[in-house]
Amino acid sequence: MQRILFLHQSSSVGGGSYCLLNIIKTLDTNCYKPIVALKSYGPLVEELSNLGVEVVLFTKMSFFPYNRPIYKVGSILAYIRLLSSQRAFNTILNTSKPDIVYFNNMMLAGYLKVAKKFGAKTICHVREHWPSNEHILQLGFIRKFVNIYSDRIIAINGYSSSIFPKKKATIVYDWINMEKRFEYMPLEQIFNENMTGKRVFLFTGGTQIIKGALEVIKAFSTYRTSAEDRLLLVGVPPLSSQNKLINYLNRGKHYIDDIYLAISKDDRIKCMPSVFNLSHIIKQSYCNLSYFTIPHANLAMAECITLGIPSIAAQTDESLEYSCNGKLAMLYPINNFSAFCEKLVHLDNEYSELKACIDKESNKVTELFDENANILRLQSVIKSFP
Repeated sequence: MQRILFLHQSSSVGGGSYCLLNIIKTLDTNCYKPIVALKSYGPLVEELSNLGVEVVLFTKMSFFPYNRPIYKVGSILAYIRLLSSQRAFNTILNTSKPDIVYFNNMMLAGYLKVAKKFGAKTICHVREHWPSNEHILQLGFIRKFVNIYSDRIIAINGYSSSIFPKKKATIVYDWINMEKRFEYMPLEQIFNENMTGKRVFLFTGGTQIIKGALEVIKAFSTYRTSAEDRLLLVGVPPLSSQNKLINYLNRGKHYIDDIYLAISKDDRIKCMPSVFNLSHIIKQSYCNLSYFTIPHANLAMAECITLGIPSIAAQTDESLEYSCNGKLAMLYPINNFSAFCEKLVHLDNEYSELKACIDKESNKVTELFDENANILRLQSVIKSFP
């Protein structure tokens, strides 16, 4: 039996953590024993424990400063932390004795050389979008480093794959199976009102600045003024009554405070904690809204397309790939707030045509993210080691 040590940077449950759980669930436990190294305890530990997966703490885990200026103090400190934690990672390797080390994103690639020196086979799962014309020195270094010290590279889409040699990178999409993610959640219960005739706009980006929650709220409140329109923010926990005054007094000090202040001004907006089983909510929605401020994989848009729901999203290499070159979504230039608002204003006029196009061609996106096909590709990479 081969031992696989998965290196993952987050202990929360969402995004890459869901993908990690999906990968582990595909492993043949008669052939592989998964072990996961995390920086700290968190909800992911419980999920892994439920699967019977051993978890080890790598508290000194640091990250390659992804797509940041090289001479900023934060970047320099990140390099120092990364170098100073190599010995601690080597200790984990000697304790867990893995045959394969699986790096769940490219930001952790700084530990590849240590794993290779230990004698393990290495897999780097590239999830990042790094534009070829930004921070060129860092990009050149990480590409060379990953290419030298990774035995196999898995990329989540065509763009991520394109920055590495074709022979070395295998595209494995983060597969979508919305049938497994159904939970009965009628919007009437969420909004606590009769939703007949209402148009619900959906945002699933939580409170991260890079997901653009504040921009989405402002655009909705300003340009979708109909009494029939609603906005549901998933991943934005409702404020408890005792914290509302504190939040008001602290307004403007933090991004999340600005989010809650904007929500408080529009009673058509509801927020709720992150939910993995989203398919019922998506199916009841009118449109998915996305305002990514940096290019990265827009899996929420792809999920909505497979369920026949339109999206307004930033145009990136990934969103073009996931929407049949823009045919199945309303795309706008990234970080162009005016263009985003314009799409929101004109959505109703274009809705029927877009919806018909999605209904006709969404099967192409469904096939792209097919669970069985992508699991087979993933397993072929892992099984390629003797």
